[in-house]
Amino acid sequence: MPENGGSSAPRVLFVMTNIPPASLGGAEHLNLALLSDLHSRGWDVSLLGRSAGDPTPETLGIPATRFRGLRARSHYGYMLKLFLWLVANSRRHSLIHFVDADQLSGIGLLATRWVGVPRILRFESEERLLRERLGRARIPFVGAMALWGLRSADAVVYVAEALRTEIVTFLRYSQSALHLIPNAVDVERYNRPPYPDRADVVVCPARLRAEKNHSMLLQVWQRVVASLPKAQLWLVGDGPLKDGLVAQAAALGISDSVAFCGYRGDMPEVYRRSRVCVLLSLSEADPLVLLEACAASVPCVASRVGGIPSVIEDGVTGLLVDPDDTDAASRAIVGLLSDRGLAAVLGARAREYVVANRSFTGLADEYELLMRQLMGRGQR
Repeated sequence: MPENGGSSAPRVLFVMTNIPPASLGGAEHLNLALLSDLHSRGWDVSLLGRSAGDPTPETLGIPATRFRGLRARSHYGYMLKLFLWLVANSRRHSLIHFVDADQLSGIGLLATRWVGVPRILRFESEERLLRERLGRARIPFVGAMALWGLRSADAVVYVAEALRTEIVTFLRYSQSALHLIPNAVDVERYNRPPYPDRADVVVCPARLRAEKNHSMLLQVWQRVVASLPKAQLWLVGDGPLKDGLVAQAAALGISDSVAFCGYRGDMPEVYRRSRVCVLLSLSEADPLVLLEACAASVPCVASRVGGIPSVIEDGVTGLLVDPDDTDAASRAIVGLLSDRGLAAVLGARAREYVVANRSFTGLADEYELLMRQLMGRGQR
C-alpha cells in the first residue's frame, strides 16, 4: 500500500510531458483542468513535468504547492531525471496518471512498473503518431523500452472509439483494461453571445505541425478569399512550421487575409469574434478545440478522420470533408460564411450536443470513479 505522507486524502500524481509555456494545447488544458477539479473535490493532486520558461502556478491554474518541475537541457537529460525521480518518489503517491502516450510516458511507466502504485495511461493519439514518436529515439533501445513501459499501465483511458482497435493490437491491452472517457469541455466558459459587429473570421485553433494540415488549409483559403475578399483566417497556435506557412501565404498572395495569432489564452473571446471554426487535420483522436467551438455555438468545418465524426455529424452539427479535398473544404467554408441561417442552426445544434454529451463535470466524475476502483484493487 502506498505511503500517503500522513495525509488522509489520496495522493495523485499527474505526469505531463509538455508543461506550459513550452506547450499548451488541448490535452494540456484538459488535464490541468482535471487536476484542479480533483483538487477541489478533496484529492491531494500534484503535477510533474519538465520546467520550461519558469511557469507560475497562476499560469498553470493549479495550487502553488502542486507543481514539480524538472530542469534539463536536453530531451534525454530530462528523460533520465524523470526516470530517477519516479523511482525515488512513486511510492509516496496513491495513483499515477500519465497524460499521453509517447517516449517520456513510456519511460515513466517503466520506472513505476514494480512499485505497486496503480498507473493510468491516457491515450490521445492515433497509432501512426505513436509509432512516429517512438521512432524518433536517437538511442536505439529507448524506443523499445518506452513501448515496453507503455504496455504496462494498469488502465488505459482512451478518448475515441476509433482508437480501441489500435490500443489492443499495438499496445496489446486486454479489453478489460480499456476505459473510454472522451474529451470534455466547461460548457459555461464558452456560453457567451457573439460580437454583433464581428467580421467574416474563420479560426483554426491548432499547433503549427504537419498533421494539422495547415499547408492545405492555406490552399483552401486562397479559394475562399477569391469568393469572399473580406474574409479573414486566424491561425491560433505556435509550432515549428510557422516560417514556412508565412512564406506559403505570401507566395499564394493571401498574406493580408491570414493572421498568425500565436498562442491565445482567451479562446472564449476568440470564438465570440469567429463565424466559423476549421480543422482540416490529417490525423485526430478527439480534438478538444472542436468541442470548444461547439460549446461556443460556432459551426465547424472539419476533416472526416479519426474521432472527429463522433463530435461533428455532417450536415447536423457541422460539415465534414476529406482532408485532401480543397474544393469541398472551400465550398463548405464559403457556404457557412454566406448562409448565416445555416451557420446559426449548425452552431446551435453543436452546442446542444456538447452540453448533453461532453460536459466536463461528467468527465471528472468518470475519472474519479476509475481512480477509486484502481486504488481499491491495490489495497485488497
